[in-house]
Amino acid sequence: QSGEQGKVMAAFGELGKVCADCHLETMVKVQQKYHWMDLGEVKATDPLTKEEVNFTTFKQYLSSSFSGISVDLQEGQIENALKQFEGFNARFQTLKDTCGDCHGTSERKYYVDESVQAMINKLGRALKNPSSLNPEQVQKLMMGIGIESCGKCHLVHVPAALAKLRWTK
Repeated sequence: QSGEQGKVMAAFGELGKVCADCHLETMVKVQQKYHWMDLGEVKATDPLTKEEVNFTTFKQYLSSSFSGISVDLQEGQIENALKQFEGFNARFQTLKDTCGDCHGTSERKYYVDESVQAMINKLGRALKNPSSLNPEQVQKLMMGIGIESCGKCHLVHVPAALAKLRWTK
């Protein structure tokens, strides 16, 4: 009412501090409660077993297939490594669909996008040609998949899921 710009801005600053303090304390909880679904409610149909499982179990299956590639290669079981790869690739396709259920229909530009699929395809080609199999190349591809897909997704989703779980208890 005074019309004095300095007093108005000082009062606005005090009011803004109240908002900022509340946002700092509650914004993450509110966003995760109302805008992040509970990953425990997510289901996926495993393409290998054909059973519908919770997302945690599905990711364990996916991880097992991925790890199995390395284990079988280390044991010299190239044919088994290729089977593990085929299972991993099939499960990765289901992962892409499952991610799309929450993230809408727009093209993924991270975690499960074409750049990750290109690494997976290259890994498959390497495993299908055992006479020229290069263990260093396979390891590099697997590390790239792990960093660009698994690791980056976990950086976003795991802290949020664990925080939401803690806050809802």
